[in-house]
Amino acid sequence: MLSEKARENIRQEKIAKGEIVDEDEYAAANEAEYVKGAEAVEAVEKAMEEMADQDRANARERAARAALARFGGEPTAVNTVTGREESTTPGEDSWALVTPTDEDEDELAECIREGFGSAPTPFEPSESDIKKWISVLMKVCSVHNWRELANIADGAALSSSFGGTDRPTEVDIDGWIESARTRSVEEIMLEIVDGNEEAYVALRDAARAGTPKDLCAWRAMADMLLEEVSGFDGADVKEVGVSDVQRWCNRAGVAMQAAEWLIWYATPIA
Repeated sequence: MLSEKARENIRQEKIAKGEIVDEDEYAAANEAEYVKGAEAVEAVEKAMEEMADQDRANARERAARAALARFGGEPTAVNTVTGREESTTPGEDSWALVTPTDEDEDELAECIREGFGSAPTPFEPSESDIKKWISVLMKVCSVHNWRELANIADGAALSSSFGGTDRPTEVDIDGWIESARTRSVEEIMLEIVDGNEEAYVALRDAARAGTPKDLCAWRAMADMLLEEVSGFDGADVKEVGVSDVQRWCNRAGVAMQAAEWLIWYATPIA
């Protein structure tokens, strides 16, 4: 039997030849790798914590600015008609949603055709019927364009104005109104943003704020909304500032007070 010393000599020879691994060195190497790994994980966790702290700080700062704007930034008064608080700051935006009254037969014809075309049972009315119905809308109902048609509460409000066996049903007229509202939403949004089509596209596609309802929801976070649209490649909004966005958000609220049906229209998901 080999002595302990002889066995150790043989083991050292095999280690030198690479036939076996020195367990002590192997353990030490493993420990070094473990330490390195632990330090790397600790560094990542620390970085993530710092990022989270920064995010929370940014959120608190934005919330503070929003709270200041809503409750302490501008003097307000309660409108005795609507019960809503309104800014009384001198020089405030005096924008109002104004419904045009000019006659536009083409607009009404388009709404009538689409209304019937999108019905559960699509129907294509004759041109003579369309002209007759447009005449009733304009002369009897005082509805001269799709903006005025959009403001009609429902088909029941107009159905009694039509006569004859081919008179449209309340459901038919509801279809016309829905078509008019869909078209009017975009038109109203362009009025809100001062005709800036690039800004409208950015609001709609980058921030899903393409309707007055969605735009108004950002009213206390105008700076965050600007961040959303500023990074959008599909439109040029370099000249848009936070004061512009704030003004548009406020106007969206004014628009919904003037046309309450706007509250039912949200930005479609692309």
